[in-house]
Amino acid sequence: MTLTKFGLPDWRSGMAYDGAAESPAHHRYPVWWTGDGVTLQASVESMVDAGVHGFKPFVHSDCGGDYRGSAGDLLRWTGHCTFGTILRFHGNDHRPWTYGDAVESTIRDYLNMRYKLLPSLIAAGHKASADASPLAARCDTFWPAFPEARSNQQYIYLEDTLVAPIFDSTSNTSSRSVWIPPGKWQDAWNGSVVTGPATLTVT
Repeated sequence: MTLTKFGLPDWRSGMAYDGAAESPAHHRYPVWWTGDGVTLQASVESMVDAGVHGFKPFVHSDCGGDYRGSAGDLLRWTGHCTFGTILRFHGNDHRPWTYGDAVESTIRDYLNMRYKLLPSLIAAGHKASADASPLAARCDTFWPAFPEARSNQQYIYLEDTLVAPIFDSTSNTSSRSVWIPPGKWQDAWNGSVVTGPATLTVT
């Protein structure tokens, strides 16, 4: 049984969703790898677009990147992979303890969170098999009337969590602009509640 299929070329941020190789029967391969040298931004974009355009529920890059980056890089990658379709550290030396105690502790917290999500991930995998629902869905899957919902840089995870990764660790950026869908949304980190639709800068 083949579990993975590599779609050439290696994914790059801003690449058109139809830029990766496809085949008439690509749905036979449940897990797709995006290639080497893929940036965090490209990893998010490819995962989100593949769920909409390719009906590929499990698309991933090497968690941590195909390089040994800074502690900030590894933490951002780990956050993305925790709330992504596949969490698989690979590509270089991404052992958390080699970055120090604080990084190791934070990564442990993310991994524990991922394990708590396992029942939801298993249920989402069954649903994807039944009706091709993506685990990481672009917001216009739920709110097609809003142009802001078409972004592939944020997504709805497991049908109820809005995820908007921060890509830039070179300048230690800790905030970004996020489109908040209609309704009330609670910040998972600080408990505050915001009402959408709205575009906000969040940390």
